[in-house]
Amino acid sequence: GSCCLFFFDTCGGTISRNRTYIRNPGYSSSYSTAGTCTWTLAKSQTNICQIRLDFDESSISQPSNAAGVAGDCSTVDYFRVGFFYIIPVIG
Repeated sequence: GSCCLFFFDTCGGTISRNRTYIRNPGYSSSYSTAGTCTWTLAKSQTNICQIRLDFDESSISQPSNAAGVAGDCSTVDYFRVGFFYIIPVIG
């Protein structure tokens, strides 16, 4: 359905509802806790074949010059979208 808005205010989890907003804990304050937040977006219905991501507001750190390498992203914020497929075993 499209009647309702849902808010996810934690660092990571599984989202399976349409119209869900992901917000950092303590929003609208900034989030400075170190670590990785991972969300899994699960289909709310079996006939869904696309997922749409809209960003109202987003802010991440710039790449650093850590270890003398310009553009080093290993020690700063980043955003990654990835997909995985489960291949059934037949036999």
